[in-house]
Amino acid sequence: MSLNNSEDRTTKYIIMGKFNHSNKFIFEKQFINKRSADAYAELMNENKEHDGYEYFLFEQSKAYNLEN
Repeated sequence: MSLNNSEDRTTKYIIMGKFNHSNKFIFEKQFINKRSADAYAELMNENKEHDGYEYFLFEQSKAYNLEN
């Protein structure tokens, strides 16, 4: 399967969570676009599975294996 430049399927957006009493993040899920990541975090916030649990968006800003 060949992808052109407009179809970059790299997962650049990661949702992580953490409990208020902790300083350690927990991997939740990764996405190819910010819109999907935001929708996931909003749904999880509405669901409120755990008290004191927060969600955070991490975005890939640099690939260290690529030059410049």
